[in-house]
Parts: sequence; structure tokens; C-alpha cells
Amino acid sequence: MNYQVSKALIFIWNSVADYQIILELDLALIIYYDKYMHARSGIWKILIVLSSLGILLAIYLFYNFLTKPLFESCYINSQINCDAVTKGSLSALFGIPVSLIGLTGYVVILISSIFKKKLLVLGMSTFGMIFCLTITYQEIFLLKVICPVCLACQLVMLTVFLLTIYLSFNTRKQRLNS
Repeated sequence: MNYQVSKALIFIWNSVADYQIILELDLALIIYYDKYMHARSGIWKILIVLSSLGILLAIYLFYNFLTKPLFESCYINSQINCDAVTKGSLSALFGIPVSLIGLTGYVVILISSIFKKKLLVLGMSTFGMIFCLTITYQEIFLLKVICPVCLACQLVMLTVFLLTIYLSFNTRKQRLNS
């Protein structure tokens, strides 16, 4: 097997394994906060941290969109790189950089989380999930490219989405019980 192909397969396998571990950790964290701490205040703090991480990832992609960095840390080979999102056909939607759309979404989620605006966070994270899934689908199945930073953004958005759904249903359940 070609060295580059085996390196790519190992990277993908590790990414999938990391993805499963993160989902299990997310679930364990949610259960822990629900049992032993004030779930809602802890979840808001986690949402703030995650949206800040999403902002950093989106800034990195936007910077790569605007410039040609000397060292491309995201480029592994022709199938695993960020160029499809930062320089290729997926780089803009209606003339607006995709990374700027993501950056705006994460900023809105951050501000909404700080002010604990549950419906706005739920709406933005739902839009973000659909947006991320659409971009990821186009990357993988149409362009046959995997963007590691985009996968990290997808993980962050998935976690934000799941926490927001938990927050929404947990609040409704508490309202029904009281």
C-alpha cells in the first residue's frame, strides 16, 4: 500500500475514533452535570468554551481564505487538506466566504450563550449543524477531500447542538414537573 494512502487511512481512522470518544465524553459530561451539579449553568459555560473554540477554528479557515500562509498546517496530502474550503469551489457561498459564515455563526452562539438566550442558541446550532453537514457532504462525496479543521468545526457544532437540545428538553421537563 502507498505510504500516503496508509497515512491518510490512519488519520481518518484516528479521527473517527476521536469522534466516538468525544461523543462518549460529551454524554458522560452531560450525565455528570445533570446528577451532581447545576446542569444549566455548567452547560452554558461549556457552550461558551465550545463556541470560543469554534471561533478560533473559523478564524484559521478565514485567514487561509484571505492569504496564502507560508506553512500550511492543514495540508497532509491531496485528499486531506483545507484548500477545498479555503481556496476551492466550496470557499464561497453567494460571494460570502464559507469560513466567514461559520465565524459569524459561532460569534452569535457565543453571545447568545453569554446572555443565556436558549432559543437563539438552538436556532443557530441547528442552522450550523445543517450548514456543516452540507459542506462536509460536498467535501467528502463530491470533491473527495477531507478538511481536518472542518471536521473539528463539525465536532464542535455537533456538541453545541446536542448540549442545546439537552438544555431545551431539560428545561421543558422541569417546567412540566413543577
